[in-house]
Amino acid sequence: MIHLTQLSKSFTQWSETIVLYKNLSLEIQTWEFVMLTWQSGSWKTTLFNIIAWLDTADKGEVMVNNTKVHALSEDQRTLWRAENIWFVFQKFHLVPQLTVKENLELPGDFSHGEKRYTVEQLLDLVGLSKKIDIYPDQLSGWEQQRVAIARAFLYKTPLLLADEPTGNLDLGNSQNIMQLIKDLQKETWVTIVMITHEPELLTRADRIIKMKDLGAKFTDF
Repeated sequence: MIHLTQLSKSFTQWSETIVLYKNLSLEIQTWEFVMLTWQSGSWKTTLFNIIAWLDTADKGEVMVNNTKVHALSEDQRTLWRAENIWFVFQKFHLVPQLTVKENLELPGDFSHGEKRYTVEQLLDLVGLSKKIDIYPDQLSGWEQQRVAIARAFLYKTPLLLADEPTGNLDLGNSQNIMQLIKDLQKETWVTIVMITHEPELLTRADRIIKMKDLGAKFTDF
């Protein structure tokens, strides 16, 4: 699913070169649930952006779902991203003017992707079937994140990148979100790569990767 080979990434700040990664290699298999963890400033989100080709490495090769993304044009990458990757973030990124149903269907307006479920089926799976026609500001934070999770599984994208999806929740609801993600993965066989700082959640992963073991550098600003 994901093959990163000899990646290096740096940037310049105030005439100083900051090295983020040096010769970083990583393989994640299809249907695997991997958690990336380590301290803040270890450039985990940057790695996500490189996988999704929202950012580029200075050197090295990125292959995702049998595609060498660097070989695609910008328009092709946009379409490829819509068909292959969905993101879940710490912030819910729901459109306040749209209902729960409309928020779930919105990505399909751009990608024309094939659905795994109907909206009604998926909201039933996440326990929100009675909230289908209400707006995000009428939901609790825990409910809004369930909508964001549901949206990630509605269309047949094979890869989910989750960047601290429980960061705005208490431990109890964080555990509930993790169980929900695990249950949906069993239903859909999606490959999941998740960033977390919460050690209590690590037991849910098939594999745990510490960024320091991949050659990431740590910089305090």
